[in-house]
Amino acid sequence: MTEALSGLLDYCFTSMDGHKVEADVFTHNVRGRRLVEKVGMTQEGIIRHAHRKAGEWVDQAVYGMLADEWPGA
Repeated sequence: MTEALSGLLDYCFTSMDGHKVEADVFTHNVRGRRLVEKVGMTQEGIIRHAHRKAGEWVDQAVYGMLADEWPGA
């Protein structure tokens, strides 16, 4: 997954000339959060009770990366 996400970020920043990529991950999804942090994305905030899942409200962590933060930039 790390390789796939890195490839997607590279495509967004180089081929599409993107400025910013964001990722939303449920706060209880430890593996998902670890993945976006591993590729260098920064947590920008927590949206409380962002979604209703299985009858319960869950929080969402928002991560972002700017083009000049991408190592391939």
